[in-house]
Amino acid sequence: MKRIIILITLICIFLVGCTSVEENEPPVDEVPVTSSPSLEEPDTSDAEEVTEKSPEEPEYQKPSSVEEIIALADSMNVDTSLTGFTLDGILDEVQLQLSEDAGDEYQNSTAYLGDSVSLGLGVFGNHPKDMVIAKGSINPMDAVDKTLIELEDGTLVNFPDALSKLDAKRAVLTFGANAISIMSEETFLNYYTKLIKAVKEACPDCEIIIQSISPIATTCTFKKFTNVLINRSNLLLLILAYSEDLHFLNSAPALKGEDGYLKLEYCSSDDGIHINESGYNIWIDFLRTHPLISE
Repeated sequence: MKRIIILITLICIFLVGCTSVEENEPPVDEVPVTSSPSLEEPDTSDAEEVTEKSPEEPEYQKPSSVEEIIALADSMNVDTSLTGFTLDGILDEVQLQLSEDAGDEYQNSTAYLGDSVSLGLGVFGNHPKDMVIAKGSINPMDAVDKTLIELEDGTLVNFPDALSKLDAKRAVLTFGANAISIMSEETFLNYYTKLIKAVKEACPDCEIIIQSISPIATTCTFKKFTNVLINRSNLLLLILAYSEDLHFLNSAPALKGEDGYLKLEYCSSDDGIHINESGYNIWIDFLRTHPLISE
């Protein structure tokens, strides 16, 4: 009898032990499943989305002074060498872009103001002579401070006042050839700014375009007047247009050869500076196919 009691007691203890183990084991669907770290998918829920972006033109703070114009030009680190210089991709919103030919009416309502390089426009007949206000050896300072343009009645006036007598919808400023080799950048820009202000006051409804300074040919003998200097000056003029909310007509590249000089086929004289009728055709074609369309 005692053996039976002992046997029953052992069986009960065994059954209680098994039940205790089963209660301590988690259900199958709650058992944590782990895998090798090399097989785990990375958690990207908090990761920043990475997308490829196309290169964009840097945003520049608009200069409010001549000093800031020069500082911005310096910060751009533009290659101004003969074959490395380009303004493509720089302030494209300021540069007039290629479009359909704007036609005769657009051209004939455009006045050119400049020096002897611009004077040839009327001489060769590429542009209406009465829409060319130009004088040899002129610079932006003289264009404002001196009365060099004679009207039909014999009155002498400065360039902005002469422009006010014309029915011009826009004015292309083409100064620089007689200034950049003898003036500092600061002086040149100060006088150009003064000219722009005078034109705005004399002709408030006339839109203003700054045109790039034309390159010179290999035959030019003026040591201080170089294409590298012209390239740098054109960069400054582009930024000047930006600072003054104007537009820039970059016709210079169309006149250059692969060596960075004015093509001899566009050169009209041994000095290597002035352009001929073919060169002016480039100017006018560029004007007509890069129009300033008012919004």
